[in-house]
Amino acid sequence: MSWKPMESIAHRHRATRLSILAAAVMLGACAGLGPRGDGPIAWETIDSDVYSGVMTEMKVVIRDQRNWARLWSEHKGNRHHPFPLPRIDFSEEMVAGIFTGERPNGCHAVRIQRVHRRAGTIIVEYSERTPSGPRICNYAVTHPSHLIALPSSREPIEFIRTPDRPS
Repeated sequence: MSWKPMESIAHRHRATRLSILAAAVMLGACAGLGPRGDGPIAWETIDSDVYSGVMTEMKVVIRDQRNWARLWSEHKGNRHHPFPLPRIDFSEEMVAGIFTGERPNGCHAVRIQRVHRRAGTIIVEYSERTPSGPRICNYAVTHPSHLIALPSSREPIEFIRTPDRPS
């Protein structure tokens, strides 16, 4: 079995993911939700990392290629080998993400848990794993992050932190 970079695997399955996304929107419409109704929104992870090059805490929404390329360059710019920019069709998708900023060890992580629409606002729920009790952790400074792709929208986006999940 030959090794293939994550990006090539992601590109190979892009059509399948878009088909699933389209099917989810159509199912929502059939259920009477319509594209703007309240309910769950399909999304997929683009990247989840504990060594992001983004050093500050921030929540992002990217709706265009220029800003996406700039963010990705900062996010992966601390690596010794290049990470190709994941392809996003901004006519159909947008990017949302969480960057925690600096954390003292590898027992910290951030994860987007759920995306849904409520009263005309897209809600991105996320949690941050923090260590509790005695743990063996990687004692390197980390910068956890999670980036997702979701259907394009001009609606406001609200990030809500759900209760921490102790490790």
